[in-house]
Amino acid sequence: MFKPLLAQLPNLLQDAKDNQIYRIEREIPPLDILTWLASQKSYGKGYWSNRDNSFKLAGLGRAISLQGDNINIIDTIQPMLKTAPNARFLGGLSFFGEHSAPQGLGAVSFILPRFEIINRNNKYFAAINISSRDTIKDFNELELPLNIDNNIWDKSNIKIDSIVHNPNKEDWLSIIDKALNEFISTDLQKVVPARCTTITCNDNVDSLAVLRKVLTEGTTAFCFSPGNGETFIGVSPENLFAVNGTMLKTEALAGTASISVDSKYLLNSVKDQHEHKFVVDALSETLKEISNQIEVLPQKILKLSKVQHLLTSVKAVLNKKIPLAELIKLLHPTPALGGTPRNLALKFISNHEDFKRGWFAAPVGWISASEAEFTVAIRSALIQSNKIKLYAGAGIVKESIAENEWQELNYKISQYLDVFDKE
Repeated sequence: MFKPLLAQLPNLLQDAKDNQIYRIEREIPPLDILTWLASQKSYGKGYWSNRDNSFKLAGLGRAISLQGDNINIIDTIQPMLKTAPNARFLGGLSFFGEHSAPQGLGAVSFILPRFEIINRNNKYFAAINISSRDTIKDFNELELPLNIDNNIWDKSNIKIDSIVHNPNKEDWLSIIDKALNEFISTDLQKVVPARCTTITCNDNVDSLAVLRKVLTEGTTAFCFSPGNGETFIGVSPENLFAVNGTMLKTEALAGTASISVDSKYLLNSVKDQHEHKFVVDALSETLKEISNQIEVLPQKILKLSKVQHLLTSVKAVLNKKIPLAELIKLLHPTPALGGTPRNLALKFISNHEDFKRGWFAAPVGWISASEAEFTVAIRSALIQSNKIKLYAGAGIVKESIAENEWQELNYKISQYLDVFDKE
Protein backbone atom coordinates (compact mmCIF):
# COMPACT_ATOMS: atom_id res chain seq x y z
CA MET A 1 0.00 0.00 0.00
CA PHE A 2 2.80 2.43 0.90
CA LYS A 3 5.76 0.82 -0.90
CA PRO A 4 5.00 2.49 -4.28
CA LEU A 5 5.07 5.83 -2.48
CA LEU A 6 8.37 5.08 -0.75
CA ALA A 7 9.95 4.42 -4.14
CA GLN A 8 9.43 8.11 -4.97
CA LEU A 9 11.26 9.35 -1.86
CA PRO A 10 14.89 9.43 -3.05
CA ASN A 11 14.22 11.89 -5.88
CA LEU A 12 11.86 13.99 -3.76
CA LEU A 13 14.27 14.31 -0.85
CA GLN A 14 17.18 15.07 -3.18
CA ASP A 15 15.31 18.09 -4.56
CA ALA A 16 13.72 19.16 -1.25
CA LYS A 17 14.16 22.76 -0.16
CA ASP A 18 14.80 23.76 3.44
CA ASN A 19 11.83 24.17 5.76
CA GLN A 20 9.33 22.71 3.30
CA ILE A 21 6.72 19.98 3.65
CA TYR A 22 6.04 17.53 0.84
CA ARG A 23 3.33 14.96 0.32
CA ILE A 24 2.98 12.00 -2.00
CA GLU A 25 -0.25 10.11 -2.37
CA ARG A 26 -1.87 7.54 -4.61
CA GLU A 27 -5.41 6.34 -5.08
CA ILE A 28 -6.11 2.91 -3.61
CA PRO A 29 -9.09 0.51 -3.55
CA PRO A 30 -11.81 1.25 -0.97
CA LEU A 31 -11.24 -0.04 2.55
CA ASP A 32 -12.56 0.40 6.09
CA ILE A 33 -10.33 3.20 7.35
CA LEU A 34 -11.04 2.70 11.06
CA THR A 35 -10.35 -1.03 10.81
CA TRP A 36 -7.05 -0.29 9.04
CA LEU A 37 -6.07 2.12 11.82
CA ALA A 38 -6.97 -0.38 14.54
CA SER A 39 -4.88 -3.03 12.80
CA GLN A 40 -1.68 -1.04 13.29
CA LYS A 41 0.22 -1.95 16.45
CA SER A 42 2.73 0.88 16.60
CA TYR A 43 2.93 4.65 16.22
CA GLY A 44 0.72 7.37 17.60
CA LYS A 45 -2.67 7.42 15.95
CA GLY A 46 -5.17 10.04 14.84
CA TYR A 47 -8.62 9.83 13.27
CA TRP A 48 -11.12 12.32 11.90
CA SER A 49 -14.49 11.87 10.20
CA ASN A 50 -16.62 14.92 9.48
CA ARG A 51 -20.36 15.21 10.04
CA ASP A 52 -21.45 14.25 6.51
CA ASN A 53 -18.73 11.59 6.07
CA SER A 54 -17.38 13.36 2.98
CA PHE A 55 -13.89 13.34 4.53
CA LYS A 56 -12.22 10.72 6.72
CA LEU A 57 -8.59 10.53 7.73
CA ALA A 58 -6.63 7.92 9.64
CA GLY A 59 -3.09 8.94 10.50
CA LEU A 60 -0.05 7.14 11.90
CA GLY A 61 3.13 8.57 13.34
CA ARG A 62 4.42 12.13 13.18
CA ALA A 63 6.04 13.88 10.27
CA ILE A 64 5.89 17.13 12.26
CA SER A 65 4.66 17.82 15.79
CA LEU A 66 3.81 21.25 17.20
CA GLN A 67 3.22 21.58 20.94
CA GLY A 68 3.27 24.45 23.38
CA ASP A 69 1.40 26.81 25.66
CA ASN A 70 0.78 29.57 23.12
CA ILE A 71 -2.21 29.22 20.81
CA ASN A 72 -0.44 31.38 18.24
CA ILE A 73 1.67 28.39 17.14
CA ILE A 74 -1.45 27.42 15.15
CA ASP A 75 -0.77 30.30 12.78
CA THR A 76 2.56 28.76 11.73
CA ILE A 77 0.79 25.77 10.15
CA GLN A 78 -0.79 27.13 6.97
CA PRO A 79 2.42 28.78 5.65
CA MET A 80 4.21 25.43 6.11
CA LEU A 81 1.67 23.63 3.92
CA LYS A 82 1.98 25.74 0.76
CA THR A 83 3.94 22.93 -0.91
CA ALA A 84 1.53 20.25 0.34
CA PRO A 85 -2.03 21.57 -0.18
CA ASN A 86 -3.70 18.22 0.52
CA ALA A 87 -1.93 17.71 3.86
CA ARG A 88 -3.74 18.38 7.14
CA PHE A 89 -2.46 18.88 10.66
CA LEU A 90 -4.70 17.26 13.28
CA GLY A 91 -4.95 18.56 16.84
CA GLY A 92 -6.53 20.89 19.32
CA LEU A 93 -6.13 22.65 22.61
CA SER A 94 -7.32 22.39 26.18
CA PHE A 95 -10.42 24.22 27.41
CA PHE A 96 -8.60 26.57 29.79
CA GLY A 97 -5.23 26.42 28.05
CA GLU A 98 -3.71 24.34 30.83
CA HIS A 99 -1.40 21.33 30.55
CA SER A 100 -3.75 18.56 31.55
CA ALA A 101 -5.11 15.25 30.39
CA PRO A 102 -4.49 13.88 27.89
CA GLN A 103 -0.94 14.54 29.03
CA GLY A 104 0.57 13.53 25.70
CA LEU A 105 -1.26 16.37 23.94
CA GLY A 106 -0.77 19.33 26.26
CA ALA A 107 -2.19 22.83 26.13
CA VAL A 108 -1.90 23.19 22.34
CA SER A 109 -0.91 20.27 20.12
CA PHE A 110 -1.04 19.64 16.36
CA ILE A 111 0.46 16.76 14.43
CA LEU A 112 1.04 16.13 10.74
CA PRO A 113 0.78 12.32 10.46
CA ARG A 114 3.60 10.43 8.75
CA PHE A 115 1.30 7.88 7.07
CA GLU A 116 -2.35 8.42 6.11
CA ILE A 117 -5.31 6.64 4.63
CA ILE A 118 -7.92 9.15 3.45
CA ASN A 119 -11.44 9.02 2.08
CA ARG A 120 -12.26 12.17 0.11
CA ASN A 121 -15.77 12.07 -1.35
CA ASN A 122 -15.69 8.26 -1.56
CA LYS A 123 -12.27 8.11 -3.22
CA TYR A 124 -9.53 6.47 -1.18
CA PHE A 125 -5.87 7.46 -0.99
CA ALA A 126 -2.69 6.37 0.76
CA ALA A 127 -0.32 9.22 1.56
CA ILE A 128 3.05 9.95 3.13
CA ASN A 129 3.98 13.37 4.52
CA ILE A 130 7.64 14.37 4.37
CA SER A 131 9.65 17.16 5.93
CA SER A 132 12.73 18.57 4.22
CA ARG A 133 14.61 17.49 7.37
CA ASP A 134 13.82 13.82 6.68
CA THR A 135 16.36 11.43 5.19
CA ILE A 136 16.07 8.07 3.44
CA LYS A 137 17.63 6.54 6.55
CA ASP A 138 14.68 7.85 8.60
CA PHE A 139 12.25 5.94 6.40
CA ASN A 140 14.36 2.79 6.16
CA GLU A 141 14.21 2.52 9.94
CA LEU A 142 10.41 2.84 10.05
CA GLU A 143 8.13 -0.14 10.37
CA LEU A 144 5.70 0.20 7.47
CA PRO A 145 1.99 0.08 8.31
CA LEU A 146 0.36 -3.30 7.84
CA ASN A 147 -2.70 -4.12 5.82
CA ILE A 148 -6.11 -4.62 7.39
CA ASP A 149 -6.80 -7.30 9.99
CA ASN A 150 -10.53 -7.85 9.51
CA ASN A 151 -10.67 -9.88 12.72
CA ILE A 152 -9.33 -7.01 14.84
CA TRP A 153 -12.76 -6.33 16.37
CA ASP A 154 -13.44 -9.96 17.32
CA LYS A 155 -12.71 -9.65 21.03
CA SER A 156 -14.59 -10.48 24.20
CA ASN A 157 -16.76 -7.75 25.68
CA ILE A 158 -15.32 -5.59 28.43
CA LYS A 159 -17.37 -5.32 31.62
CA ILE A 160 -17.85 -2.32 33.90
CA ASP A 161 -16.67 -2.82 37.49
CA SER A 162 -17.52 0.63 38.87
CA ILE A 163 -18.90 4.06 37.95
CA VAL A 164 -18.00 7.20 39.92
CA HIS A 165 -19.40 10.68 39.17
CA ASN A 166 -17.52 13.91 39.92
CA PRO A 167 -19.45 15.80 41.16
CA ASN A 168 -21.81 13.25 42.69
CA LYS A 169 -25.51 13.98 42.53
CA GLU A 170 -25.69 15.76 45.88
CA ASP A 171 -22.83 18.08 44.96
CA TRP A 172 -24.30 18.66 41.49
CA LEU A 173 -27.62 19.80 42.98
CA SER A 174 -25.67 22.17 45.21
CA ILE A 175 -23.72 23.61 42.24
CA ILE A 176 -26.94 24.24 40.30
CA ASP A 177 -28.47 25.91 43.34
CA LYS A 178 -25.45 28.24 43.55
CA ALA A 179 -25.76 29.04 39.85
CA LEU A 180 -29.45 29.91 40.23
CA ASN A 181 -28.55 32.23 43.11
CA GLU A 182 -25.86 33.93 41.05
CA PHE A 183 -28.38 34.60 38.28
CA ILE A 184 -30.21 36.74 40.85
CA SER A 185 -27.26 38.37 42.59
CA THR A 186 -24.86 38.93 39.64
CA ASP A 187 -24.95 39.56 35.89
CA LEU A 188 -24.46 35.86 35.16
CA GLN A 189 -27.17 34.68 32.76
CA LYS A 190 -26.08 31.20 31.72
CA VAL A 191 -23.38 28.77 32.80
CA VAL A 192 -22.40 25.29 31.58
CA PRO A 193 -20.95 23.22 34.45
CA ALA A 194 -19.75 19.72 33.63
CA ARG A 195 -19.42 16.29 35.19
CA CYS A 196 -16.59 13.80 34.83
CA THR A 197 -17.71 10.17 35.15
CA THR A 198 -14.92 7.63 35.72
CA ILE A 199 -15.64 4.09 34.62
CA THR A 200 -13.34 1.29 35.79
CA CYS A 201 -13.45 -1.88 33.69
CA ASN A 202 -12.26 -5.43 34.24
CA ASP A 203 -9.62 -5.17 31.48
CA ASN A 204 -7.84 -2.62 29.32
CA VAL A 205 -10.14 -0.78 26.95
CA ASP A 206 -9.56 -0.60 23.19
CA SER A 207 -10.20 3.07 22.40
CA LEU A 208 -10.85 2.57 18.69
CA ALA A 209 -13.29 -0.27 19.43
CA VAL A 210 -15.20 2.11 21.70
CA LEU A 211 -15.15 4.86 19.05
CA ARG A 212 -16.42 2.43 16.42
CA LYS A 213 -19.39 1.48 18.60
CA VAL A 214 -20.38 5.06 19.48
CA LEU A 215 -20.12 6.44 15.93
CA THR A 216 -23.31 8.39 15.31
CA GLU A 217 -24.74 9.82 12.11
CA GLY A 218 -24.69 13.60 12.21
CA THR A 219 -21.59 13.90 14.39
CA THR A 220 -17.88 14.57 13.86
CA ALA A 221 -15.77 11.67 15.12
CA PHE A 222 -12.20 12.11 16.34
CA CYS A 223 -9.39 10.23 18.03
CA PHE A 224 -6.08 11.57 19.34
CA SER A 225 -3.72 8.89 20.61
CA PRO A 226 -0.16 10.22 21.07
CA GLY A 227 1.22 6.81 22.00
CA ASN A 228 1.69 7.40 25.72
CA GLY A 229 -1.09 5.10 26.93
CA GLU A 230 -3.83 7.75 26.83
CA THR A 231 -6.38 8.31 24.08
CA PHE A 232 -8.95 11.07 23.68
CA ILE A 233 -11.98 10.21 21.53
CA GLY A 234 -15.35 11.76 20.80
CA VAL A 235 -18.41 11.98 18.56
CA SER A 236 -19.33 15.65 18.67
CA PRO A 237 -22.60 17.04 17.33
CA GLU A 238 -21.31 20.63 17.54
CA ASN A 239 -18.99 22.31 15.05
CA LEU A 240 -17.16 25.41 16.26
CA PHE A 241 -16.38 26.71 12.79
CA ALA A 242 -15.21 25.87 9.29
CA VAL A 243 -13.34 28.52 7.33
CA ASN A 244 -12.11 28.75 3.75
CA GLY A 245 -10.55 32.12 2.98
CA THR A 246 -13.16 34.63 4.14
CA MET A 247 -16.10 32.20 4.11
CA LEU A 248 -17.04 31.12 7.65
CA LYS A 249 -19.61 28.60 8.84
CA THR A 250 -20.49 28.19 12.50
CA GLU A 251 -23.50 27.16 14.58
CA ALA A 252 -25.38 27.35 17.84
CA LEU A 253 -26.18 24.01 19.44
CA ALA A 254 -28.02 24.31 22.75
CA GLY A 255 -31.19 22.83 24.17
CA THR A 256 -31.32 19.07 24.73
CA ALA A 257 -33.92 16.34 25.17
CA SER A 258 -33.95 12.57 25.11
CA ILE A 259 -34.49 11.14 21.64
CA SER A 260 -37.57 9.38 23.03
CA VAL A 261 -39.31 12.75 23.55
CA ASP A 262 -41.44 14.33 20.82
CA SER A 263 -39.40 17.06 19.06
CA LYS A 264 -42.22 19.52 19.73
CA TYR A 265 -41.09 19.49 23.35
CA LEU A 266 -37.82 21.24 22.44
CA LEU A 267 -39.52 23.64 20.06
CA ASN A 268 -41.99 24.68 22.78
CA SER A 269 -39.71 24.48 25.84
CA VAL A 270 -39.23 27.93 27.39
CA LYS A 271 -36.09 26.78 29.17
CA ASP A 272 -34.45 25.23 26.09
CA GLN A 273 -35.41 28.08 23.78
CA HIS A 274 -34.05 30.55 26.34
CA GLU A 275 -30.80 28.60 26.59
CA HIS A 276 -30.53 28.40 22.79
CA LYS A 277 -31.24 32.10 22.27
CA PHE A 278 -28.32 33.07 24.48
CA VAL A 279 -25.98 31.19 22.13
CA VAL A 280 -27.48 32.52 18.89
CA ASP A 281 -27.49 36.12 20.14
CA ALA A 282 -23.95 35.96 21.51
CA LEU A 283 -22.64 34.32 18.35
CA SER A 284 -24.29 36.94 16.15
CA GLU A 285 -22.86 39.78 18.24
CA THR A 286 -19.38 38.26 18.16
CA LEU A 287 -19.47 37.84 14.38
CA LYS A 288 -20.39 41.50 13.93
CA GLU A 289 -16.84 42.30 15.06
CA ILE A 290 -15.41 40.55 11.98
CA SER A 291 -18.21 40.48 9.39
CA ASN A 292 -20.79 42.76 7.78
CA GLN A 293 -22.50 39.85 6.02
CA ILE A 294 -24.09 37.42 8.50
CA GLU A 295 -26.86 34.95 7.71
CA VAL A 296 -28.67 33.19 10.57
CA LEU A 297 -30.50 30.15 9.19
CA PRO A 298 -33.83 28.84 10.55
CA GLN A 299 -33.68 26.76 13.73
CA LYS A 300 -33.97 23.01 13.34
CA ILE A 301 -33.75 19.81 15.36
CA LEU A 302 -30.59 17.69 15.21
CA LYS A 303 -31.53 14.10 16.09
CA LEU A 304 -28.83 11.73 17.33
CA SER A 305 -28.92 8.18 18.67
CA LYS A 306 -29.67 9.08 22.31
CA VAL A 307 -30.50 12.80 22.38
CA GLN A 308 -31.76 15.62 20.18
CA HIS A 309 -30.71 19.27 20.12
CA LEU A 310 -31.84 22.66 18.92
CA LEU A 311 -29.49 23.72 16.11
CA THR A 312 -29.09 27.07 14.34
CA SER A 313 -26.50 27.34 11.57
CA VAL A 314 -24.81 30.66 10.85
CA LYS A 315 -22.85 31.79 7.79
CA ALA A 316 -20.64 34.85 7.50
CA VAL A 317 -18.37 36.52 4.99
CA LEU A 318 -15.39 37.86 6.93
CA ASN A 319 -14.34 41.44 6.29
CA LYS A 320 -10.82 40.13 5.83
CA LYS A 321 -8.94 36.88 6.30
CA ILE A 322 -8.39 36.34 10.03
CA PRO A 323 -5.61 34.26 11.64
CA LEU A 324 -6.95 30.95 12.97
CA ALA A 325 -5.68 31.60 16.50
CA GLU A 326 -7.63 34.86 16.57
CA LEU A 327 -10.79 33.12 15.31
CA ILE A 328 -10.53 30.45 17.99
CA LYS A 329 -9.99 33.01 20.76
CA LEU A 330 -12.97 34.98 19.47
CA LEU A 331 -15.40 32.04 19.27
CA HIS A 332 -14.25 29.70 22.06
CA PRO A 333 -15.93 29.04 24.32
CA THR A 334 -19.37 29.90 22.98
CA PRO A 335 -22.23 30.27 25.49
CA ALA A 336 -23.10 26.66 24.60
CA LEU A 337 -19.87 25.48 26.26
CA GLY A 338 -19.09 28.12 28.85
CA GLY A 339 -22.00 30.46 29.42
CA THR A 340 -22.68 34.18 29.30
CA PRO A 341 -21.22 36.63 30.06
CA ARG A 342 -18.12 34.60 29.25
CA ASN A 343 -15.88 35.93 32.04
CA LEU A 344 -18.43 35.32 34.80
CA ALA A 345 -19.34 31.88 33.46
CA LEU A 346 -15.72 30.73 33.25
CA LYS A 347 -15.05 32.04 36.75
CA PHE A 348 -18.03 30.06 38.07
CA ILE A 349 -16.81 26.90 36.32
CA SER A 350 -13.27 27.31 37.68
CA ASN A 351 -14.59 27.82 41.20
CA HIS A 352 -16.98 24.86 41.25
CA GLU A 353 -15.54 22.09 39.07
CA ASP A 354 -13.31 19.70 41.00
CA PHE A 355 -11.57 18.20 37.96
CA LYS A 356 -9.53 19.38 34.98
CA ARG A 357 -11.47 19.58 31.73
CA GLY A 358 -8.38 19.02 29.61
CA TRP A 359 -9.54 18.89 25.99
CA PHE A 360 -13.20 18.35 26.91
CA ALA A 361 -15.43 21.01 25.27
CA ALA A 362 -12.36 22.60 23.66
CA PRO A 363 -11.67 23.11 19.93
CA VAL A 364 -10.25 20.10 18.07
CA GLY A 365 -9.85 19.90 14.33
CA TRP A 366 -7.70 20.00 11.23
CA ILE A 367 -5.81 22.70 9.36
CA SER A 368 -4.77 22.62 5.69
CA ALA A 369 -3.02 25.20 3.54
CA SER A 370 -6.25 27.05 2.74
CA GLU A 371 -8.96 25.67 5.03
CA ALA A 372 -9.63 24.68 8.63
CA GLU A 373 -12.43 22.92 10.47
CA PHE A 374 -12.90 22.76 14.23
CA THR A 375 -15.46 20.89 16.23
CA VAL A 376 -16.14 21.13 19.96
CA ALA A 377 -14.86 18.13 21.93
CA ILE A 378 -18.12 17.14 23.61
CA ARG A 379 -19.52 13.58 23.87
CA SER A 380 -15.89 12.81 24.53
CA ALA A 381 -13.90 10.32 26.59
CA LEU A 382 -10.36 9.99 27.88
CA ILE A 383 -9.22 6.35 27.95
CA GLN A 384 -6.35 5.24 30.19
CA SER A 385 -5.74 1.46 30.28
CA ASN A 386 -8.85 0.07 32.09
CA LYS A 387 -10.35 3.46 32.99
CA ILE A 388 -12.55 5.76 30.95
CA LYS A 389 -13.40 9.32 31.87
CA LEU A 390 -16.65 10.47 30.28
CA TYR A 391 -17.37 14.19 30.13
CA ALA A 392 -20.73 15.92 29.84
CA GLY A 393 -22.01 19.42 30.53
CA ALA A 394 -25.44 21.03 30.89
CA GLY A 395 -26.53 24.57 30.10
CA ILE A 396 -28.01 26.19 33.18
CA VAL A 397 -30.35 29.19 32.96
CA LYS A 398 -32.83 30.64 35.44
CA GLU A 399 -35.56 28.17 34.36
CA SER A 400 -33.33 25.12 34.95
CA ILE A 401 -34.36 22.31 37.30
CA ALA A 402 -31.32 20.62 38.83
CA GLU A 403 -32.78 17.09 38.73
CA ASN A 404 -33.58 17.43 35.03
CA GLU A 405 -30.07 18.65 34.29
CA TRP A 406 -28.61 15.60 36.08
CA GLN A 407 -30.70 13.36 33.84
CA GLU A 408 -29.46 15.28 30.79
CA LEU A 409 -25.88 14.43 31.77
CA ASN A 410 -26.88 10.77 31.94
CA TYR A 411 -28.44 10.93 28.46
CA LYS A 412 -25.28 12.44 27.05
CA ILE A 413 -22.96 9.65 28.25
CA SER A 414 -25.41 6.79 27.71
CA GLN A 415 -24.08 5.88 24.26
CA TYR A 416 -20.71 5.10 25.88
CA LEU A 417 -22.22 3.10 28.73
CA ASP A 418 -24.16 0.99 26.22
CA VAL A 419 -20.85 -0.18 24.73
CA PHE A 420 -20.02 -2.27 27.79
CA ASP A 421 -21.49 -5.25 29.54
CA LYS A 422 -22.57 -4.40 33.08
CA GLU A 423 -22.04 -6.77 35.97
